[in-house]
Amino acid sequence: MRIVRRHTALIGASAFGIACLLLYIAMEASVDRDIDAVDLGMGRAKQHHLAAMIEKIEHIEAAVKSRHKTVDGIQDVLYKVARDDPNLAQALERLLMDSDDTVDSEEDRTSSLQEVLLPTSMCKLTDRPTPTVDFNVQDVFENGLRQKHVTTKSEKDYSTLPLKIFVVPFSHNDPGWLRTYDDYLVNLTSHILDNMVEKMDIYKDMTFIYAELSFFAPWFERISPEKQAKVKQYVKEGRLEIVTGGWVMTDEASAHYFSMIDQMIEGHQWLENQLGIKPQSGWSIDPFGYSSTMAYLLKRMDFKSMLLQRVDAKIKAVQKQRKTLEFMWRQLWDPRGETDMFCHVMPGGHYDVINTCGVNGHTCCLFDFKRQKGVLSCSGQFAGMIDDSNVEMKSQILLEQYRKKASLYKSNVLLVPLGDDFRYLKAEEWDLQYTNYQRLFQYMNSRPGWNVQVRFGTLTDYFNALYERVEVQPGSTVPGFPVLSGDFFPYSDLGQSYWTGYFTSRPFYKYINRLLQTKLRGSEILFTMAQTAAKQNHHGQFPARTLMRYLVNARRTLGLFQHHDAITGTSKDHVVRDYGKLLSKALSEVNTVTEEAAHVLMTKDKTLYKYNISGKFFETHEYMKRFDSIPEQRVINLRLRPRQVVLYNSLAHQMVQVVRVLIDVPHVEVKSPGGNIIASQVSPHWVNDGDQPSSAIYQLAFVASVPALGMSTYAIRQVEAKENSRNSYASIVIYNSNSGAQLPQPEGSFIFPILKRRAEEFAIENSRVKLKFEATGLLKLVTEKASCESTAVKLEFVNYKSSGGAYLFLPMGEASLIEPGEPYIRAIHGHIVSEVHVFLPHVRHMVRINAVSGTDGGAFEIENVVDMTQKSMDDRELVMRFRTDIDSSGVFYTDLNGFQFTRRKTLINKPIQANYYPITTMVYMENEQKRFNLLSAQPHGTASMGHGWLEVMLDRRLLRDDHRGLEQGMTDNVPTLSGLRVLIEPRTAGVSDQSSPVGYPSLASHLLSLAHTNPFHVLPRRETVDPETELSPHYSPLLHDLPCELHLLNFRTLQGVTNDWRPKDSAALLIHRVGIDCSFPTTGLQCKAMNGKIPLGRLFKNIPFKKIMPSSLSFMYDKEAIDNNEIIQVEPLEINAFKMVL
Repeated sequence: MRIVRRHTALIGASAFGIACLLLYIAMEASVDRDIDAVDLGMGRAKQHHLAAMIEKIEHIEAAVKSRHKTVDGIQDVLYKVARDDPNLAQALERLLMDSDDTVDSEEDRTSSLQEVLLPTSMCKLTDRPTPTVDFNVQDVFENGLRQKHVTTKSEKDYSTLPLKIFVVPFSHNDPGWLRTYDDYLVNLTSHILDNMVEKMDIYKDMTFIYAELSFFAPWFERISPEKQAKVKQYVKEGRLEIVTGGWVMTDEASAHYFSMIDQMIEGHQWLENQLGIKPQSGWSIDPFGYSSTMAYLLKRMDFKSMLLQRVDAKIKAVQKQRKTLEFMWRQLWDPRGETDMFCHVMPGGHYDVINTCGVNGHTCCLFDFKRQKGVLSCSGQFAGMIDDSNVEMKSQILLEQYRKKASLYKSNVLLVPLGDDFRYLKAEEWDLQYTNYQRLFQYMNSRPGWNVQVRFGTLTDYFNALYERVEVQPGSTVPGFPVLSGDFFPYSDLGQSYWTGYFTSRPFYKYINRLLQTKLRGSEILFTMAQTAAKQNHHGQFPARTLMRYLVNARRTLGLFQHHDAITGTSKDHVVRDYGKLLSKALSEVNTVTEEAAHVLMTKDKTLYKYNISGKFFETHEYMKRFDSIPEQRVINLRLRPRQVVLYNSLAHQMVQVVRVLIDVPHVEVKSPGGNIIASQVSPHWVNDGDQPSSAIYQLAFVASVPALGMSTYAIRQVEAKENSRNSYASIVIYNSNSGAQLPQPEGSFIFPILKRRAEEFAIENSRVKLKFEATGLLKLVTEKASCESTAVKLEFVNYKSSGGAYLFLPMGEASLIEPGEPYIRAIHGHIVSEVHVFLPHVRHMVRINAVSGTDGGAFEIENVVDMTQKSMDDRELVMRFRTDIDSSGVFYTDLNGFQFTRRKTLINKPIQANYYPITTMVYMENEQKRFNLLSAQPHGTASMGHGWLEVMLDRRLLRDDHRGLEQGMTDNVPTLSGLRVLIEPRTAGVSDQSSPVGYPSLASHLLSLAHTNPFHVLPRRETVDPETELSPHYSPLLHDLPCELHLLNFRTLQGVTNDWRPKDSAALLIHRVGIDCSFPTTGLQCKAMNGKIPLGRLFKNIPFKKIMPSSLSFMYDKEAIDNNEIIQVEPLEINAFKMVL
């Protein structure tokens, strides 16, 4: 009886819900017709009708908001009811998908310009007090020794206690630099680690630390079980320590925080699966400058301490003088110190023995016992063997160096690293270092009057001894030590030699790296959802292990490229090519994952899904002909049959974007997932280096709306000329054309209206903005049409004559303007997309605006294809510069790894190269009235060399070696695409505080940046697949979109034992809450703001989580499971991690 009543209740609730849903659909359709009428009317309206039209739009907008809220509530209730009955849940899902066939709201939603209301509690971030610190890195960089003397609380005198010294053997192994990754692995690193196993078995008190899992993991998997057991024993004994434990020692300037976290997860998950260990200490000795983002990430991974080496020489000198080489590193946005991370900075200029045993390099060199006669010298001298005749003298000399080094620190506990690049390669070095140091240690420790305790140890041994001496628990705030904030960019090791060139070096591979990151993130999320759906529907056909192998390989390739000689562009030419081939292969494999996951999720009748190993159902529309060529689009052939295109949105908010694809016919019709014909635009496709239109290929553009983390199916078919009134054709104006030939018209019909004119000023526009260009084709003025507010934006290209190399930017004076002359200019005007193409020396420059709602319609895109392959660009650095009328007072804000923003100020007393900073995603400048945002799809170096100016370096071609170890110039340039967007925002509240050390993006610029770096994945259905297989119109996996302020960083299926490729029944979910400046408009956004709150257990429709466990960022430490119905709140600028058991 209870079962009957339960099913009766369920059926009744469902019937009620369906009735409500159908009522809602009818109301929505009515509203949609009103929007269409308004949209058409606006095109014909006269000025005196504008107020009435705006009132009408606001009325419709309010109705839409109200009805969306109603259906959200209905949908939530229905899913709560249906979740108890899988059959009912599936029926409900089918009903909702079928209802999408009757409603075509995608295009109509694009005309909505609703405003997101931000809760007052979300807008207090900019009012937070600046953290109280003893030492701000930027202050010291700007003012040097004029900064007030650092005083710290309750300084304790440790001089009466024994000097406790830990000598830490290590070998720094670059996964690619002068040799390829594989070359290093096979011919160097494997021998080093083999020797480690052998010698640590002989020398029972020998220790060793190692960092790079990209080497350690494949080596460990290849050695015998007996050797593996020894390695595990050394780890258990605390003699072998894996420090940091990431896949690589990541660069911290150009790497995005997604990739920084991802390569740490990969390393830590491997360590958990294979060795059962959890790293505690960070070790970063070779990156060329440091970001506070890494300190935050390590803190949230539950690390206790971290170590740095390459800090600017002038800043390090101040730190040594003031005993601030050890400090609590605090985030600029954290006034309470909850993110404080204890950090140790090595005092020398390098991490070799010469710089690590003390303060006198020559003396220390003589204690590097590898330097024996016939091997390596110290300016002609050699490190002699320690014996009874010299042990006392040598011990006194070495201990003097130790004491002098210890005087630079506070605690009387000393760290002495013992190693260098690829050290301990030969067995003899292990013997020499161990036996000689052991004799010295025994002698020192035997002299009670010397008050010293010295031994081999690990990095964590050192930190734990320090914590013990200051009487706190590891990882706690260390009393008496200073608090520091800021980042360590730029880095100079000597005088004016600033390492700011590598922010841009080898930009093509920086671009491909970011493309792989985007594709990998999207495929991770889609695979997790597809794998779950396949298991629920018992799809044994789904190739989970094959796709998991592709994912793991791509994770490791992306991780490998975060290495501080890879993404930086500071490797030898053949090594760069090797990285490029690995990136290209990984891109191909993650595309396969996305294609197959989309196939299983979008097949309407799941019983018909079959995996075809020899033929894909979908084919990603972009591909690379070569590893070093700009990706190209495949042409969608429509002559034989209509084609379907599935669009995948990897963001957790519904997105509306303009989609551009290549087709082989000019007359087409595009249908939305609801089956309605929508507006489209056909433009020429340009060939022969972009100066001739093709008569066989065209560009199609249309506006698409795709659900959060979802997919939508759009249909494209060929029609007769003039059959589809909703398809429009671009008109073209050509300036400075030297050709009198008529442009070819397909099929003999006049499709694209063409005008040819002499050089003159002109404009392109949409309903939101108007862009005015000079006669040279370069941008001059940006006008926001609603307010008629104009901003002077003079765009120009300049180059620096340079004597730098891959690492160093060394300009030889001010930049020279690249005179455009009278370039060939093409203005393309369309109802959906308008573009300007300018052909300049070494640059094909394009500006684009889209007629679409949201921030995309108020911004404009810039694409540059830079070609510096010609010898005329030798020793040149090419820059794009914006000169605006915004009085920024030389202050601008750059992102750090896409995670946070920090203040920069142009310093006229510093050289040009010292004023360059890295950007990963965004830089902005502002005054009291407006903000100028420049968003980037890949890393660049940036600067502001004048008030209201911003510039980004696009590429570098340099003949010289800059004497930092590479031993070559950098002339392997290839044509490179750089993608940028500009958003100018009026300030609507608050004031500009240009003294604040921390910056926050507006909500609009944050969402635009996400859309810019995570565009739709375009998946055309292949011509050769079974035409009878029906695709779902939509896949919409979320019950509710994430709030605007939250970004779903990853939803990553965890891997089991390596080489098994079996996915675990758990996934890593990472959610980031961005910090928002509420002083700017939020009009046109598609999401809601909820102050960081989400019902995590009820986020997905058809993924019931067995358990949700909050975890550390790399999933080493799981916390107690939370209730699935619990509302979680992510605090501003925090990343929360959850292990989701499926």
